[in-house]
Amino acid sequence: MNNEKQKVNLSRINIESFLEDAARKKLGEKFNYLITTVGFSVEPSILFIKALEENLEKVLFICTKSTEKKLDTIVEYTGLKPSQYDKVVVEKTDMNKPYIAIEDFVNKYSCRKRTLIDATAGTKPMTAAAILAGIVLNLSVWYADYDQYDEDARKPRSETREYPTQLDNPYKYLGKLDIDRAKAYFNYARFWQTFDILNDLEKRINDEGLGHIRAMKSLAKAYAFWDEFRFDKAKREFEKFIEMKKYVKPNEIDIKRVEENISFLDNVSDEGLWKLVNLIAAAQRNADLKRYDIAVFLSYRSLEYLCTLKLKECGIDPSSVDWSLIDNKYNGARDEFVKIGKDIFETSEVIFKKKLGLMEQAILLYSIGNSVVISIGELKTLKGYTDLRNGSIYAHGEKPIDKNRSEKFFNFVRENLQRHLREKNQELDDMLNQIKFPVWK
Repeated sequence: MNNEKQKVNLSRINIESFLEDAARKKLGEKFNYLITTVGFSVEPSILFIKALEENLEKVLFICTKSTEKKLDTIVEYTGLKPSQYDKVVVEKTDMNKPYIAIEDFVNKYSCRKRTLIDATAGTKPMTAAAILAGIVLNLSVWYADYDQYDEDARKPRSETREYPTQLDNPYKYLGKLDIDRAKAYFNYARFWQTFDILNDLEKRINDEGLGHIRAMKSLAKAYAFWDEFRFDKAKREFEKFIEMKKYVKPNEIDIKRVEENISFLDNVSDEGLWKLVNLIAAAQRNADLKRYDIAVFLSYRSLEYLCTLKLKECGIDPSSVDWSLIDNKYNGARDEFVKIGKDIFETSEVIFKKKLGLMEQAILLYSIGNSVVISIGELKTLKGYTDLRNGSIYAHGEKPIDKNRSEKFFNFVRENLQRHLREKNQELDDMLNQIKFPVWK
């Protein structure tokens, strides 16, 4: 073992210069977990262990079968205890196993912010995997740098100054990986996730990209509020975006589309057809996200709102029904309401409620000749869909709703909404297109 120890090519100058610089950079205070790639030169691993040794809790050695024997030298030189280190042995060309080992290590010890990766020695695939893990997992990657190099020995000279150098994470400054993630979430209508990624990136980005990040952050927030029907807050975020749109690259976002959306924002927040179209658009977005229970909830609300609009056009307020007015204005409507109600609800008694739900509204509209649906059969179909909605976790039940039943209900609502809009000389697809959200390219 002593002969092996003598092969360590470290002079007093090497060690002192490295430890002084490490102390100046506060490595021992910042990190107490070390991941080091082991090559035939053991000096880098030793230097980093010495730099962290005061508070060092655990070391992960990544080595090949050929360099595994070097661990004896490192352990003896540094005085590491068996409980202080783990090792993983990989093939010299394997990049997957080192990456997985690093990820497992930081997850096992919950130590991402306190882990230093030393990627100085080892095979090129091994060090590449360590650096890649550092980039993706946002770990701190370092290597042992030097002033003079011995080309023949392929090592730093024994009397040269050595020091720890941190490798910059390119994504920490350029943010490309985060931007790609934010873009994917945005285009999948996951606007709050987009906002969270950009908000975190804003804290790390350099000055050159701040305007772009802030512009897209406001746009994501605007559509997040729109998606929650919080239109006043959406307007304020759109205003911020318009002020910063100069930072958005040409063809990255269809600015004209955003401006069209903004122009229709007042419409969708007011009572009327646009609010109705916005509800069905929200149902479609949630169906695309596979949130089928929410899609059914919004489809139900769309049809309920359509019935409310039609009743109000007839002078009937479904939240406070005056049945005597209906008797005076629509002869026989109450008897028809009772007859259909008994059939649909399979009951012997129909109650004349003051506040009507969707089914009561639909039956009343049919009874006065201004129906949303075109037949008693469709009323019975609607009853089945209201039972579906009522059994959902978002209403009164515990049953999950699958894609097939969600799509059937959505298409039923869409067809009836389209029929109503055509009576107003409007096309549903045209209206949906005018409030369609942009794509982030």
